[in-house]
Amino acid sequence: MPSTPVTLALDGLGISYRMHLHKRPVQSLEQAAEERGLDPSQIVRSLLFRLEDGSYVLVLMAGPGQVSWPKLRRHLGVRRIASATAEEVQQVTGCEPGAVSPFGLPRPLRLLADRSLLAPEVLSLGAGIRNHMHWSEFIGGDVVISPPCAWQKRFNKSDIAVCDRMDTPVDPLIVADLTKRFTDFRRAYEEKGMRVDEFDAFGPTVRTLRQFITAYASLVGVIRDFMLPNTDAR
Repeated sequence: MPSTPVTLALDGLGISYRMHLHKRPVQSLEQAAEERGLDPSQIVRSLLFRLEDGSYVLVLMAGPGQVSWPKLRRHLGVRRIASATAEEVQQVTGCEPGAVSPFGLPRPLRLLADRSLLAPEVLSLGAGIRNHMHWSEFIGGDVVISPPCAWQKRFNKSDIAVCDRMDTPVDPLIVADLTKRFTDFRRAYEEKGMRVDEFDAFGPTVRTLRQFITAYASLVGVIRDFMLPNTDAR
C-alpha cells in the first residue's frame, strides 16, 4: 500500500490501521461514518486555529461535537482566535482541508483533544489525502493533475474504471450545496460571479498559485541539499 506522512507515522508508532478511500464526494459527517462502517462519534475532526500571536493549535473533536470558542480562549489564555484559512491549513499541516490528521505533521504543533475521543476503541482520522476523485473525475479532460506518485500508482492498480468523466454533469444537489455554502464557489461558478480583472486577486486563485510556488521552492531546497550538503548540520 502506498504511504503518506500519516501512514508512515502510524507505522512508526506501531498503530494498526485500515485505509479507506471514499468513492463519491463526502457531503456530511453521517455519510462519512456510514461509508466507513462507523458511528459518527468515531470520526475525528481536526480543526486548525490561529492564535493572536500567529501560532497555531490543532483541536481534535469527536463527530458532531462543537468547539466552545470562549472555553478554548480561556484554556489557551488568549483573547482572540480564528479558524485557519485553507492556505494556512495546507502550509501548517501539509494536508488539504478535510484530510488533516494529527499524525505525520511536517512540524511540531500543539494539539488539544476532546475527552470523548478516549471512549471508542476505533477512531477514524484524516489520511492526508482526500480520495480518488482528484484523478478519476478529470479523466478525459485537457488538464494536468499532480497527485503524489505513490497514489497515482495505487489508482492505476485499482478497480476504478478508467473512462471519460470530464464531461459528465455534476449532480445538481452537489452544485446547489456548494452554492449555498461557499461564496467563492458562487463567484467562480456563476457566469457573472466576478469580473475578468478580479480573477488574479481571487482568493482560491492566489492560494493555489502560492501552493504551487511553495512546492517548487521545496523541490529546489531538496536539490540544493543534495548538491550542496549543509556542512554545519549535525
